[in-house]
Amino acid sequence: MHVLRNRLPTCRPIFVALTSSRRIFHKDNMVDLIFVAENPLSWHTANIERNPKHYSFLRYMGSKAATTVQNFGAAKIYFNTLVPVNNAVIKYGVVSRESFIEDLLDWNSLYVSGRLHKPVLVLQNYDDGDIKMALEQNLYSALHASLLLLPESFTEERLCHTLASLSYRGDFRMKFGEDRSKVSNIVKCQMEHFRSLYEPVIKRLDQWVDVDFLSGKAEQDVSPSAKLYHLNLLPKTLQMGMLEEWSCDGKCHDLEDILRAAAYDTECGDLVNAAQRLFLVVLARASLLIFVLHQEASGSIISGSDCKLQKLFHELKR
Repeated sequence: MHVLRNRLPTCRPIFVALTSSRRIFHKDNMVDLIFVAENPLSWHTANIERNPKHYSFLRYMGSKAATTVQNFGAAKIYFNTLVPVNNAVIKYGVVSRESFIEDLLDWNSLYVSGRLHKPVLVLQNYDDGDIKMALEQNLYSALHASLLLLPESFTEERLCHTLASLSYRGDFRMKFGEDRSKVSNIVKCQMEHFRSLYEPVIKRLDQWVDVDFLSGKAEQDVSPSAKLYHLNLLPKTLQMGMLEEWSCDGKCHDLEDILRAAAYDTECGDLVNAAQRLFLVVLARASLLIFVLHQEASGSIISGSDCKLQKLFHELKR
């Protein structure tokens, strides 16, 4: 990582560098990184000058083109993929500080926030109070959502699996091209890291959930008041998804009334799951072009495989 940081821009725009893959902890060859920049345009300008081969044809169009592409997708992140660094291959993304914080708080795309539901390795972290608060809030949101999806009694491993799978629920990649055992593999390899990440959060919610980290057994309060507590603290985008799911009858509903009704619904978890699935499908449709052509690892979907691309379009039309 020291070699990589020497190659990338050293200017002030980088606020945080975060690894976003379990591979970091197990020394695999592929490494995923996310850089948060105060000014992505300045960052791309410096990076294209220093590392033009990291970019696709966009390097010929300049940093403004890269920034435009970055802002086009719902995730508001620009990825350079399959970049060789010594004996490793990296994929690194650049996101603005503003978009980074918004996704952590509201789950606008779950692209960054979803990665940060799982253990990561912080490489560089400036003392930014807003980012620190948003990172912490993202973990609380993940726990609130996961508890709504879990029964009264469950195991620590099942909790971690639910936390890790939040960003994959309804994700078309899990039906197309992605390893369906990906989440299980992530959890099995990183149980200790999940515990370190979420134990402080769980302890602060001890009124609602109790996890025995020695036995691995857990119980939670599933009363309507407990469910309403979690529902009220879900990210805005997920709440809006619930509102849309509940409003499929064509009638207008008040969000507060819907959350209260959902708290008394025995199938509350199904509603949350359906809302998130709806949100992710709509997001995938809206961002399909940039998502497929730019963010999925330099042609892992489209490299000489037109039939796969056709299947993908078919999935999203359903």
